[in-house]
Amino acid sequence: DGVPAEICSVCGDVLLKPDTVRRIEAILREARKPDRTAPVYEYAS
Repeated sequence: DGVPAEICSVCGDVLLKPDTVRRIEAILREARKPDRTAPVYEYAS
């Protein structure tokens, strides 16, 4: 939540700056407990 990103006006891709990617990678490496959780549902046909 709150990740700074830009959206491409042509294709809709989410674009992250290198500093943002490094920060996300550092958070994942720390393996700390998440601040929040969210349910994930599988869409099966």
